Amino acid sequence: MKSGTIVEYICDKQIVCGVVLDESPKKLRLLTEGNREVSLAEKRLIGVSRESVDISGGRDRSLHQLAEVVSRREALQETIDVFEIWEFLNEDERWFDARTIAEMYFGDNPSEDQISAMGRAFFEDRIYFKFDTNRFYPRTVREADELSKRRKEEEKRERMLEAGGKWLRDVMETGGGSAPSVRDELIETLKSFYIFGKESPYYRLGRDLLDRAGFNSRDLIFDILVKSGVWTPNENLLLIEHDIPEAFSKEGLDETGRVCHDGGTPDYEIGPERVDLTGLSTLTIDGEGTLDYDDALSIEPDGDAFRVWVHVTDVAHFIPPGSVLDQEAMGRASSIYMADKKVPMLPPQISEQLCSLRFGEKKPALSLMMKLDRSGRVLEFDFLKSVICINRQLTYYDANIIYKEDKELASLYMLALEFCRQREITGALQLTLPELHISVDEEERVSINRINRESPSRTTVAEFMIMANWLAGRFLSQKRMPGIYRSQGEPRKRLLGEEGGTLLENWQQRRCISRVVISTTSDRHSGLGLDVYSSWTSPIRKYLDLVTQRQLKRAAGTNSSGYTKNEVSRIIQAVEDPMRRLMSAQRKRARYWLLRYLEQRKGEKIQGLVVEKRHERYMILLPDIMLETSLPTSCGADSMPGDTVFVVIENCSARLDTLSVSLSENRQKNRGHAR
Repeated sequence: MKSGTIVEYICDKQIVCGVVLDESPKKLRLLTEGNREVSLAEKRLIGVSRESVDISGGRDRSLHQLAEVVSRREALQETIDVFEIWEFLNEDERWFDARTIAEMYFGDNPSEDQISAMGRAFFEDRIYFKFDTNRFYPRTVREADELSKRRKEEEKRERMLEAGGKWLRDVMETGGGSAPSVRDELIETLKSFYIFGKESPYYRLGRDLLDRAGFNSRDLIFDILVKSGVWTPNENLLLIEHDIPEAFSKEGLDETGRVCHDGGTPDYEIGPERVDLTGLSTLTIDGEGTLDYDDALSIEPDGDAFRVWVHVTDVAHFIPPGSVLDQEAMGRASSIYMADKKVPMLPPQISEQLCSLRFGEKKPALSLMMKLDRSGRVLEFDFLKSVICINRQLTYYDANIIYKEDKELASLYMLALEFCRQREITGALQLTLPELHISVDEEERVSINRINRESPSRTTVAEFMIMANWLAGRFLSQKRMPGIYRSQGEPRKRLLGEEGGTLLENWQQRRCISRVVISTTSDRHSGLGLDVYSSWTSPIRKYLDLVTQRQLKRAAGTNSSGYTKNEVSRIIQAVEDPMRRLMSAQRKRARYWLLRYLEQRKGEKIQGLVVEKRHERYMILLPDIMLETSLPTSCGADSMPGDTVFVVIENCSARLDTLSVSLSENRQKNRGHAR
């Protein structure tokens, strides 16, 4: 090839123009437009011009001439409409070289610059023609559409990376920065990337955004979204992570409006199918702040026995199977209660107003009437649709204060204790592990209170709800009505004696109990000491309880909707996944606030109970907050399960879910006495 020949080749995905300086047997020595000398195999050339440069005038002159050539070719390239050419050629299934296409576009005998410009235009476009060194093949319409769409997405992605990377840096450095035009999409990308990590559909984009911003830790995203006002410092991400919906659909809200309008009248039809029980003295006992009252109690003496009613709000009266609200409730499976948030299964207009057993309001209910002797044995029982009216709305605290002087509460408590003793005789496990109430104030300060689950009021409510669910299971079985039953096998070990056991023994016993099984088959519930169990007392809060309520109404002979066994099985299967997700979210959020509480106590000494000694670590329970942590066996404690030790909170991060403690210098040990 003659010296001075203008050639073109591809380097780093760009077309480079050069002039041949000389030729060896295998290589060409070129001077490029960028003032570089390179050795190149001739087969790498994509264009050889018939024009040449006079290299005898020196390097600078050669570079000047090359620059003029490149300038002309780039200017011509801008005038070429690749799409127009493709529309003309896309049905011609063959390869074209740049010269042939230039002849079609510019006319016969195109110049070397026009031929090069054509090749450059096609090389840069890549949407409408396939490229092979110096040949081009028209793509099909489908291929071109797909590539065009991909190109737009890539351009959009690049814009987001550029704007997003700058915004991330600005937020971290100054706490602000002008919001990019793609802010909303950017925020959603960052949220997904932070919460789901590698499982996020935006994982690669999120990682590239961090790279573009010069960051290397995904944890920084949380700080960025807090600084930019998108999240709060204690943002509840578990609802997103576990795919738990907060808002109800428009269709669900529309149906809520209709249901509340149609069912808002206080008068319910009294007749053979719905009994008027508004004359009974009826009370609720719930936690302070409760708005969704779904159960109530009544009691009257009946000779030497008592007649006790458990009333449960008739949610099924308002929400038929298959309705929009029913489908949304099934998808949610249950209400969720967290220290900082409540997510109801049903809209508040229904759960806290229409169906809530509020003081002084007539409400439809499904009532269980039981005749009990003084030893708490059930002499007879029946289910009936009713109308009730609450004339006493008590908190657990209120009931505990007055129960000794209040004949109704005293009698209910006495019967509850008798029923509890009966269950213990038949093998019930009465775990006495403390229950915690975690509260968060407006400034997000955490306080923790231990609930006395064995108080008179809580014992009364718990035992009568257990009794009601036991009799519901019996009733459905007797009527051969498909039901939802909860059963539990025997524990692997029984560690508790008659005295109830120490805290350690209760902690160990909980690890030995069998999993509760929910199915359409009635079987023994060993933990409760009952032959059958079917929960129905919380239809506002639990979807399976609502389904069971419908079955009980059907079994009671009322003209109510019911389910077949196959339908019940499908419902159990449908709520299994949402139940698993919400229970996980509740457990993790409770742990989050416990760790946040410990963050406030860094450096403090707190009491711990050794619950297990493993090969290299002691497992330590912090009784005040019922949270487990660990110490290395090399810490010098020389402890055994049951020992009380004191530990110091060293490091704690609720957001990172980390807790580390060290052994306090005060190593008090009381072996076997922790309660």
